[in-house]
Amino acid sequence: MKKSRRILIIVICAIALAALIILLMFTGYFDDIVLGKPKPILSDKIQLEEGEKFKDIENNQEYQNFKTECNKAGGEAVTSLSSVGSGGGGGGGSIVNCNCYPSFGGTDKSCGSDSECDSRNCNFEEAISSGACILTKTDKNLEEGTYTYYYACDSTKPATCSSIPRDAPRFYMEGTTLVEQGIKEFPQEEMEFRPV
Repeated sequence: MKKSRRILIIVICAIALAALIILLMFTGYFDDIVLGKPKPILSDKIQLEEGEKFKDIENNQEYQNFKTECNKAGGEAVTSLSSVGSGGGGGGGSIVNCNCYPSFGGTDKSCGSDSECDSRNCNFEEAISSGACILTKTDKNLEEGTYTYYYACDSTKPATCSSIPRDAPRFYMEGTTLVEQGIKEFPQEEMEFRPV
């Protein structure tokens, strides 16, 4: 009886630890610790007004002030969605992380992971927009505003290093498959559509 109870406790602890590691990996926090991601010069959080979307952050006066201070400090501003308001649809309540990072060299180097770059940012967005990686599958959690996208890439190193770090989304390679995970404001039409 005591032996089976110990085994049960060990199994429960192992599951809890695995869940914590997965959570840390999904949020990117694990990468920050393991990769030694550069620390920002300046940081701020901006709460968006009702109806204001993350994609329109450039028009936000508070962000403009942050960007000006960042430029004065000799850095470049990077934004990421921290949390999504209104049940994943964005708008009121969404919070934007604003970080100001120094610029790094080595931008001509091919990469397949963030750890290969001085900035800790392998520019997978560029690989996607150039067609080096093609979207093949999407998994979305509309209620939570989270997603996972899968891309087929033409190599295991489809991108080049960026001069500044990336806060989000999280990217990693599995062979020639690029996986992207993050938080996103989904269009209202997607929020309203529920398959039977």
